Amino acid sequence: MADRSPGVDRAAAEGLSQAARALAHRWESQINELTRRIARQRFEALPGFVQLPDEMVDVEIAEAVRHGLHMFARAVRGQDASTQAEAYRLFRRRAAQRAREGFPLPVLVQAHLAARAEMWAVLRGLARPGEEAALLELADLLFAAMPGELSDVVRAYVAEQSTSAADERARRRALVLSLLSGHQPTAEELDLLGMARGGSVLLVRLPAARPGARPTGAVARHRLERQWQQRLDRDLGSDSLVAVDADHGYVLLPHRAPGQGGLEDEAARLLAQDTPMAMAFDAFDDPGALAAAAERAREILRLALALGRGPGPHRMADVLLEYHLSRPGHSGGALAVLLDPLLAHPDVAETLRGYIDHQQDRRATAEALGLHPNTVDNRIRRAGRLLGADLTTPRGYALALSAFAARGLLGPPAG
Repeated sequence: MADRSPGVDRAAAEGLSQAARALAHRWESQINELTRRIARQRFEALPGFVQLPDEMVDVEIAEAVRHGLHMFARAVRGQDASTQAEAYRLFRRRAAQRAREGFPLPVLVQAHLAARAEMWAVLRGLARPGEEAALLELADLLFAAMPGELSDVVRAYVAEQSTSAADERARRRALVLSLLSGHQPTAEELDLLGMARGGSVLLVRLPAARPGARPTGAVARHRLERQWQQRLDRDLGSDSLVAVDADHGYVLLPHRAPGQGGLEDEAARLLAQDTPMAMAFDAFDDPGALAAAAERAREILRLALALGRGPGPHRMADVLLEYHLSRPGHSGGALAVLLDPLLAHPDVAETLRGYIDHQQDRRATAEALGLHPNTVDNRIRRAGRLLGADLTTPRGYALALSAFAARGLLGPPAG
């Protein structure tokens, strides 16, 4: 059977002395005045209450206060047959409303405690000499209800806050995916996204499924998305936003104030705690440019992987030359075909590749290839003759470096 008289010891209420009931009756006659005093004087001392609209204070808050006062009066008279769920329904509804309005939970809890304190202060002021025992009886009943009342209030507030946050997160995620497809945001959407000053997009290549594992479905993607979001919220605050599709994860990071440093490296570290992953960054000046930034990030990531770079975050600066060379046009293809004369001399091509990889260090190149340094010198001179460039000069070296990059990214021209 459900408990009655919520938060009150029913046996104790039924066993109240006549003196306690008489004191409570005098208290009950002041409920209307007590409601006004609590809703105005008591609550206005709490942070933020003085800025609340009058209609909220005089109607919604006053209604909740009056409800609590009558609830206690009925319990004292032994007339309250409601369950806790019924009695606290109004408190829960108001708590959920305060959550939607962004009212702080600690202040809401303080308001419930302040109401109880004022009820006790009035009871104490009405007590006459010789009614001390009666006053203690009523105090026991008054404060016994607090745990159940506050528990319901906090649960309702947190539940509504979680639902509201999830709804907003879902709206923001849908907006991000829309922007990635090229949608131009409205002013309202810019405000919702919270990145009117721009930010960075972090593109994450999702780890490949283990052999024999089930294909990654929508549930698994949403689970990963939630895990990443929780990590970022915990360590970076709630301004970042995660969206995951079939192949990639997208993390939007707002620009920080000057001098605070960027969030990109920290976000990359948090996401790669369990599994090293390939990532790429690019910046956007306003959310309308998000799609272009994401496309650049995809290209940066493609280049980094094509060049054999390891996991971790990659930026435009890391692949700037390769990015330039891989753009559509005649020059990239012309650079790629420049190496054709080396096709018939694989030993020379291998030595030149090693020479470039080791930053023109002939001894390091020789050691890596198992050659004598003089052999490296001879092959580099021979490569220069085949390519028609002096590879010992800055320009010749840069030409060979660019040719190898273009060859690796574009491949030799067809035909």
